[in-house]
Amino acid sequence: MKKVVLIKWLDAESSADERWMPLDEAYEYATEKLKPCYSVGFLMAERNDHVTIATSNGADVIGTIWKIPRGMIEEIIVIHELKDES
Repeated sequence: MKKVVLIKWLDAESSADERWMPLDEAYEYATEKLKPCYSVGFLMAERNDHVTIATSNGADVIGTIWKIPRGMIEEIIVIHELKDES
């Protein structure tokens, strides 16, 4: 069976602001909680150090592959299980 999963994970973040930031504003930004990212895909592999999903699954081809480090993952939810058609 192939699983379609939703992965909630935390990514590295930068302010994406090229200006000099006042120190009080910088401390405020530095202490904010990270906002979660969500990715959905076909589960390809679960390893000790990472989980791999693919964005698309064709007959004999796979779309973009994402490897998400385990330390960044907060939750994995199985959305659907597909029956193997082979």
